[in-house]
Amino acid sequence: KVGNSLIDDSAIAGNRAFKWEEQFKEIMQDGGFDVVIGNPPYVRVQNLEYKEIDFYKNNYSSAFQRTDIYLMFYERALSLLNEGGRIGFISSIQFINSEYGRGLRKLLLQNRIIEIIDFGDLPVFSDAVTYTGIFIIEKGKPKDFLYTKITSLDKVENQIRTLKREKISISKLSEEMWVLEGNQLKNILDKVNNNSKLNEIAIIN
Repeated sequence: KVGNSLIDDSAIAGNRAFKWEEQFKEIMQDGGFDVVIGNPPYVRVQNLEYKEIDFYKNNYSSAFQRTDIYLMFYERALSLLNEGGRIGFISSIQFINSEYGRGLRKLLLQNRIIEIIDFGDLPVFSDAVTYTGIFIIEKGKPKDFLYTKITSLDKVENQIRTLKREKISISKLSEEMWVLEGNQLKNILDKVNNNSKLNEIAIIN
């Protein structure tokens, strides 16, 4: 089936408007999909038509500020899952520490993140320059999750299978920007943020 996965309004997407409840009627009536796997496109708001931007802003909580299309694919996928269903996406990871990712961070924290595999700036895709990650997310109650940082593409499949995972406490995350690499670093930043700022205890000229 072909269409615009994010827009179901023909006034916006024309004949590419896609109504999931009609195209997959039996599956949606039965609660939704068990698994959604994908590589959401990376399209910045500057490259979208105004009517499309307005549609996203009005229909997706993940569309925040200078939004990017890939954010809404997470929200759409979660809406299509049955309870306990899972998403497996490889996409840009920049939303975890960018202001425009605030809406998606909030949404993901309302569900169960299973694992994040962070490739940083490694060239996972030869035709795209971006920070890439693999996300496994379950439609269910939030729990602590696993995080791995990949530092080389050499024998990457073996790395993914064997590298030690770091457990990330969900209680220490919010819709504010996430710091996942190293709980020790996170604890230091928490202490800095919780203590008095320098300009609160001294006069700075």
